[in-house]
Amino acid sequence: MPMVVTNDAHYVYEKDADPHDVLLCVQTSALLSDPKRLRYNGTSFYLKNLEQMRQTFLPLADLPDSAFTNTIKIAEMCNADPEDDDYHLPDIAIPAVSPTRAICAT
Repeated sequence: MPMVVTNDAHYVYEKDADPHDVLLCVQTSALLSDPKRLRYNGTSFYLKNLEQMRQTFLPLADLPDSAFTNTIKIAEMCNADPEDDDYHLPDIAIPAVSPTRAICAT
């Protein structure tokens, strides 16, 4: 099985680290000021290009060039565009609610 290099990616660009941090707070009902909240350490959780991957891994291990090019081959097999700015929300049926059911009783 050929070797590949990977990076744990949670957002597309490095500049998205702060918005991702805010999103984590929203998802976990935490405050940015809470030192014990869930957070990622650093800003390296983005999609890195080939040169950035080389700079990340080559100081750690003597990897063959194929480890990097195999990763590119896998990415080229995927049908996804991480730079697509459109929202892709699920197409779900929203049930109609009558006006009397929408009013909360106290």
